[in-house]
Amino acid sequence: MKKPKSKHSVKSVHHKPKLPALPKTPEDPEQRSLIDKLEQQVSLLSDDDRTVLWARLGLAVEQDVIVNIYDGQQRAIDYTGKTLSGRRLTSREVMLEPRPDDISRPRALMIFGPGGMEKDQEIDILASIRADAASLGHPAIMCALRFWQGSVVCKERLPDMGRGEGKRLRECGKIAKGHLESVSRALVQGVVARAWPAEKAFEVHRRLVFDRSWYLRQIFEAYIATNSRNPDKLVAAALKRLGQDELYEDGAHRTGLDQETLKNFEVGLLEIAAFLKSPDGRFAFQRRDWRRWKNLYDESRFSLKKDVQRRYRRNARNVSSGSITHIGAETFVADSEPVITSPDRNFYSIPASRYALSLPVVRVKRG
Repeated sequence: MKKPKSKHSVKSVHHKPKLPALPKTPEDPEQRSLIDKLEQQVSLLSDDDRTVLWARLGLAVEQDVIVNIYDGQQRAIDYTGKTLSGRRLTSREVMLEPRPDDISRPRALMIFGPGGMEKDQEIDILASIRADAASLGHPAIMCALRFWQGSVVCKERLPDMGRGEGKRLRECGKIAKGHLESVSRALVQGVVARAWPAEKAFEVHRRLVFDRSWYLRQIFEAYIATNSRNPDKLVAAALKRLGQDELYEDGAHRTGLDQETLKNFEVGLLEIAAFLKSPDGRFAFQRRDWRRWKNLYDESRFSLKKDVQRRYRRNARNVSSGSITHIGAETFVADSEPVITSPDRNFYSIPASRYALSLPVVRVKRG
């Protein structure tokens, strides 16, 4: 009689790729020694470095992966089936070793097939989601979510089937429901815990989102070149310079802007001229210091009090959740997450695997 499939192992939806046949082992002892050395060096690489190496060599292929979910539910462990590619599972791949904290700390174990380019990985599901909401898209975590979803849908309202089976299965559904609730909490709590303090949030947004420093820089450079304190003359000087070809010391060349583009830029330059005519802006001419010009300009255009802005700028340099690096008066954000070039960017270019695209989504229907 054919044994039922176990619930504890969620298999990859990928078929094992057909790799080209390996060449015969070289007969030259010296060449064999080189291959042995390379194999030894590769084995010392970290998982991330190994992935990078495979990608550079054009070997980043989809692999045969087994995902075991450890979540506190009772499971059968005598399943000896096969993967989608036909490989028979080993006892190690189907054996689960429960831990006391399985319910409070669910985890996923990824086991790569023979010849796999990755080492086995054990993933703390909730900790991963707290650290980065994007980890919800990790294949192993998606397997866990889909399994828990199925457990709740199939077992939450299961009637008593006799011999205590209904009660036991409903308990599994209850455990799965608790995991989904924990995922929801971890998702929100993790993001909120990583929220930038006021100093860093203000500093990043004034530099990257509400930045007008390019226009200010053109006027500042015109001031350095002409030493004129007349804002209107500085605008004219900046436009004249931008309209001319320019050769830099490193040999780079900039072609002068056309009249239509200059007319568009003139609007931003006139805003800077209006600032320089104001009581606050006149202080900028006291020093030929770009950072002073930038800070005075920002203090004039944001509603926060000047002393608060100055405190934010001072404290932002030593914020624990990442750092803001200053080069002159320019700034970029170096955080534990990928460098943020603009906090308001809402478009992305992503790699799309067959597995990810096969997941169910609700498509928008236009009337």
